[in-house]
Amino acid sequence: MIHLIHTFPQLADRYCLIGKLGEGTFSSVYKAKDVHHWRYDNSAWKEGDDVAASANDEALRRSRRTQEQAQYVAIKRVYVSASPDRVANEVAILRDLRGVPNVTSVITALRHQDQVCVILPYHPHDDFRIFYRRMTLNGVRDYIQALLISMREIHQRGIIHRDVKPANFLYNRQTRRGYLVDFGLAHREVKDPQVRRLARERYDSLSHLYWISPEYAHPRTQSAGYILNDDRPHAKANRAGTRGFRAPEILMKQTYQTVSIDVWSVGVILLCILTGRFPFFQSNTDAEALIELACIFGVKGMKRCAALNARSFECSIPTLNEDPISMESLCRALNKDAPWCTSSGGPSSASPKNGKEGKKQTQSTAVFSLLQGLLTLNPWERLTAADALAHPFFQEGVDPAC
Repeated sequence: MIHLIHTFPQLADRYCLIGKLGEGTFSSVYKAKDVHHWRYDNSAWKEGDDVAASANDEALRRSRRTQEQAQYVAIKRVYVSASPDRVANEVAILRDLRGVPNVTSVITALRHQDQVCVILPYHPHDDFRIFYRRMTLNGVRDYIQALLISMREIHQRGIIHRDVKPANFLYNRQTRRGYLVDFGLAHREVKDPQVRRLARERYDSLSHLYWISPEYAHPRTQSAGYILNDDRPHAKANRAGTRGFRAPEILMKQTYQTVSIDVWSVGVILLCILTGRFPFFQSNTDAEALIELACIFGVKGMKRCAALNARSFECSIPTLNEDPISMESLCRALNKDAPWCTSSGGPSSASPKNGKEGKKQTQSTAVFSLLQGLLTLNPWERLTAADALAHPFFQEGVDPAC
């Protein structure tokens, strides 16, 4: 922190650094107290009662100031290794998203020589790694709903986050509010109708085909497995994001990517919660990631997914099933004591139950249906954030017992 103050002398007069919150590839984040908070109108980035307190007259601000309430901010220091265009893009997107529900705002940005700091609101939150195993069905609904609201809002504005994961969604269990943060990898979606139409037409034309390259047309004789060090030419496409949360179209180097890649990441987060496994996917390479997907969606599903992306998928691992396994069966096998897995006898549980147990069973069925819709291999058939929020899982009345 001392080095940060030396690098940014102007920070010392405005903020009191408290501690380091985290560090990533391109930046580090610090918690600080805004010592001059009450001198400014903060209504552009604050919500609710805080907006009223900031927007009203000077007398009210003086009154609030006498209460000596700490106003914390997050200071994001962007490393020099980050591209200037990338930094400018992040700040521009954050500025455009000011006031958007469940999305963080930008307060200001500072520059000193080749160093850049972005000042953001500080959002008190709980650690996903601690609470995800202890969530109830209602807790799951509140968390995923808050996350999907942030997705809907940015997607309606044509922004792809590209790095959706629990660490980038700061959720407060007490207030049941969450904020999407870290737009360092975000892009604006291509809005050209012709490009979008051509991409959709290509997906539709390939949707019933399995394309197999000639080299894989006959049974292979080498040992089971996949090529570890593949020296064949690779297709080039943007593969931003965190391993384990990348959509299949990213793994298959699809150049035209849409907001649906964020929806897939939401599905992976829900899968982590329902199975009690975080992270769920732990591959180190794209090839391993595709094998992990094949374990769930089956070889047939991956072949069709590859065909949709004008790619081929072939693997000689004998233990891979041809057909997919159901999401419900997967979650029940890995997390049998979870509330959503104990509400009925299993996927084929027969007679419907009444009362609280029946409602709990209905909610459990709905959450698995939602998971299936979020984790659909075809991005054009995958649920949108807006569609997901209209899913029956979020329409059921809240039952405190669930």
